[in-house]
Amino acid sequence: MVLNAASDAQVHTELYERFDTLLHKRGLEKLDSLGEQYLACAGLRAPATPDEAMQLLEVGLEMKAFTRRYAARKNVDISLRVGLHCGDATGGVSTVPAAELQRSRQQPLCRL
Repeated sequence: MVLNAASDAQVHTELYERFDTLLHKRGLEKLDSLGEQYLACAGLRAPATPDEAMQLLEVGLEMKAFTRRYAARKNVDISLRVGLHCGDATGGVSTVPAAELQRSRQQPLCRL
């Protein structure tokens, strides 16, 4: 099914609300959302823990599973790309353009 602008906005709202809940359950943080991009992180406000990368990976897999179920239930064509970056964070940079730049320069290592 092709979505009109109102339906598209509703889909984003419903998906992002669920993503927010998934992050909150694991103590992860939403950085930003703009259009079709949703950015989350771990460890910015608390000391780093050894399992943060695994927490991000698991929540990414949960997001993909929820998106598949949602798309089937609503009969809409939705795909979700999950990317992970581990390492230092840089403050003061707009997160969405920085993430887009990183995404555009990298090839996926695997498809989930």
